[in-house]
Amino acid sequence: MTDGEFELEFMTAIAESNLDIAARAKNEKLRLAKEEALKVIGGRCRAYRDHGYDQKLVLAVLKKKLALLKGAERIADVSKIKKPSAPSYHGGGRFMTDETWVAEEELIQWSLASLRAPLAQDGYERFLMLVRQFYGEIPPITNFYEKDTAMEIKEL
Repeated sequence: MTDGEFELEFMTAIAESNLDIAARAKNEKLRLAKEEALKVIGGRCRAYRDHGYDQKLVLAVLKKKLALLKGAERIADVSKIKKPSAPSYHGGGRFMTDETWVAEEELIQWSLASLRAPLAQDGYERFLMLVRQFYGEIPPITNFYEKDTAMEIKEL
């Protein structure tokens, strides 16, 4: 996918959501809440892309979040939808999600968390499960520190 194709798909999804909000909002407060959520979701997805996340992954987050937003009938639901998707942890590798959860966004959130600190074992396993769910199998990692190509460190 080229950057131009990404931009077209991204902006089309935002525009269609804007039109839907204007046409279907049941009351002014709900319409305003949805418009604000659309700005927040769009901005966060744009930031994901600016951080270098895969365009297809970002579009999956955007489209799923916008579909949830479209179906929201209460301001409380809109407030939950506009937040980043994150499950609650119940120990022993058990994670609970709700109806506003988006797996692809959780994947990005785990990735961002891993930049701040190493993931705990359950978090790491959850991250790998989400990677496999979206991309299929994980390609093998090349070991760049092979004996024949490693640089020797000399004492000064």
